[in-house]
Amino acid sequence: MCGIFGYVRHDASSLSIDAVEQRLARLFKLSETRGKEAAGLAVFSGGRLSVHKDAVSASEMIRSKEYKQFIRRAFPTTPDGKLQPFALIGHTRLVTNGSQVVDDNNQPVVRDGIALVHNGIVVNDAALWQKLAAHGRKPVSDLDSEVLAALVEQKIRDEGAMPKAAVQASIAEVFGETSVGFLIPALQTMVLASNTGSIFLCTAEGGGELFFVSERHIASQAMSGKHALSGFEKATIEQIGPRSTRGIALGQAPKDLSAPAIASRLAEHVEFDLKEHRLAEQRKRLRRCSRCVLPETMPYIEFDAQGVCNYCRVYKPRQLQGDAALHAEVAKFKPTRPGEPNCIVSFSGGRDSSYGLHYVVKELGLRPVAYTYDWGMVTDLGRRNQARMCDRLGVEHIWVSADIRMKRENIRRNVSAWMKSPHLGTVPLFMAGDKHFFYFANDVMKKMEIPNLLMCVNDLEVTHFKAAFAGVRPKALSKVDRTEHVHSLPMGGAIAMASFYAGQFLSNPRYINASMWDTFEGYASYYLMKQPHLDVFKYIEWREDLVEKTLLGQYDWELARDTKTTWRIGDGTAPFYNYIYHSVLALTEFDTFRSNQIREGHITREQGLELVDRDNRPRWESMREYFSMINVDMADAVRAVSRMPRKYQ
Repeated sequence: MCGIFGYVRHDASSLSIDAVEQRLARLFKLSETRGKEAAGLAVFSGGRLSVHKDAVSASEMIRSKEYKQFIRRAFPTTPDGKLQPFALIGHTRLVTNGSQVVDDNNQPVVRDGIALVHNGIVVNDAALWQKLAAHGRKPVSDLDSEVLAALVEQKIRDEGAMPKAAVQASIAEVFGETSVGFLIPALQTMVLASNTGSIFLCTAEGGGELFFVSERHIASQAMSGKHALSGFEKATIEQIGPRSTRGIALGQAPKDLSAPAIASRLAEHVEFDLKEHRLAEQRKRLRRCSRCVLPETMPYIEFDAQGVCNYCRVYKPRQLQGDAALHAEVAKFKPTRPGEPNCIVSFSGGRDSSYGLHYVVKELGLRPVAYTYDWGMVTDLGRRNQARMCDRLGVEHIWVSADIRMKRENIRRNVSAWMKSPHLGTVPLFMAGDKHFFYFANDVMKKMEIPNLLMCVNDLEVTHFKAAFAGVRPKALSKVDRTEHVHSLPMGGAIAMASFYAGQFLSNPRYINASMWDTFEGYASYYLMKQPHLDVFKYIEWREDLVEKTLLGQYDWELARDTKTTWRIGDGTAPFYNYIYHSVLALTEFDTFRSNQIREGHITREQGLELVDRDNRPRWESMREYFSMINVDMADAVRAVSRMPRKYQ
C-alpha cells in the first residue's frame, strides 16, 4: 500500500528552511518503503496551499531542482524572518488505480478546497460517485481516493457538517481499507481517520508540533538515530485506532459554526500553488501573434510592431485550380481493362483521405481502389473508420502491411534511445517507419496496372516546426517555391537535416541500432522518390466543417474517447509527439493548423484560441495504447519529457 505522513508546526518557528527540508526528506524516505512509483507533498502556510507531485520515487523527487524550488516557495516567513506556522501532508505511492504519469491520479488529492493523502483502496468508489452525481459532483481523475474528498466536501457544504463529523460520516460509507489525512485550509483543520488503525501520531512535548505516519516502526525510526527529528525526544507514539478520527486545529476556529457559515468558509479562496497550474499559467502568458495563434516558442518566429508574426506576413492564400480543372484531369483516367478501377486513392484512414475517398466516388464518379500502407501505427479506430468508408462506398481496399512486429520494435528502439537524451529534433524518428508509403504505392500501381494515383493532402496541416529543430528553416519563410509538395525538401534543408542526425547519432550511440536501414530507406522514399500523383485538395477547398459533417453524418465516423477533434485519431504516434511538443514548447500541430485556418478565413482568432486550448490537452488513453504497442513503459517516457527544459519558463 501507500505511505502517508503529515507534519504540523503551530507557532512561528526558528527552524531554517534547510532544517524543514531535512525533516521532510526523513519522512519521505521512511515512508517510501510502502510505495516508490510516485510522490507528492501539500503545504498549507501563510494562507496558501502549495502542492507538488511527481511520477517518480520520493528519493528521486526530493533531489530534483523543481522540488527544492517548491520548498522555498511553499514556506513563507514572518517579518522577523521566522517560518510561519505550517501544516503539511505527504504521500509515497504504490499504484493501484489510475496511471501515475497523470498528475491528477497522484496524491495529495486536491479537490473543492480539500487536500488529502490516502492509504488503501476504496472498492465502492463507483457506487459512491453515482450517489454524489445527484448532488452535482463527478470525478476528474481515475483515482479511487478522490471520492473521499468529494464526500467530505459535500457533507460540509451541503449538510453543514463540521470537518471531523464530515470525515467520520464519509469513512462510514466507504468499503475497503482506508487511512487518510485531510487538510482543509479554509477551516484551519487537519483531520486524521482510519478504519484499520494504520495511522500513528507523535506529538512533541508542549504540543507545539506533531507528525503522523503509516506505521509504528516508521514513527520510531523518525525519532531515533542521527537523522532523528529534533524536539520529539520525549514524544510518545499514539495509534489512531480502527474506526477512529482525530481533528487537529491549525489556527483559530471559525466563530460562526452555523451550517451556512461553514459552507461559506469552505468556498473561500485559498491560493493554490500546483506545478501543473504554474506551467499552465506560464503557457497562458506566452506572447502570441495578434493575427493567428502561434506562440513565441515557434521556431524562427518574429513579431512586428503590431504583434503580427512573420509567418502571417509572408502567407499567401491558397490558389485552388478549381473543380472544373479537377474534372478535366480525372476525365483522362482510363481503366486498363473495361469495367475495372481507373485510379488508386491513398487511404490512411484519417479524415482527409476518408473525405477524399468520398469525393472521388460521389462527386468525381471515379471507380477507385483504396490503398493503405500499414506500418503498425494505424489504430484500431482508424481501421474501423476505413471499414465504414469502404463498405458504404463499395470500394476495394488494398492493404500493404509491413512487418508489424519489426516496425514496432524499431519504434521501441528509437523511443528508448530518445528517452536517454531527449531532443525535439529527433522526435520525427518515431515516425520514420511510415515513410515507405511512396515506395509501396509505386509497387501497387505496377501490380494493378493502374497509372493514376490520387492523394488527399491538406496543406493547412503543414506544421513547419518539426524539421526546424533539426536545423531546417521552414519553407514558408524561405524563397523556395512554397507551392511545392509538402513532402519535398530543398537541397540545403536535406544537408542540414543529414548533418543534424549524424551529430545526434554520434552523441547518442543508442540510435545506432537495427532500425537504421529501415529509417534510411523510409527517408529516401519520403524525400527523394519522385511520385507523380494528383492532389485533390490542390483543386477543391478543404473545409473542416464540411469534412466533419460528411464523415459523421453520412458514414457514422467513430471518434476517439479522449479528444473531441477528428484529426489524427487514426494515427497511434500523434498523441505522444504532440504531448512532447506541448510540454516543452506549449506548441503542437494544432497551433499551426488553426493558424492556417485563421489565415484562410475559415475560423476567427478567438475560435482558434479556444480550439487549441481544447485540442492540446494530453490524450492519456491513446498514449497508453501507443506505449503498449511498442512495449515501452509510459511512466518512464513521461518522466523523460518532464526532464526537458521548458522553452516558456
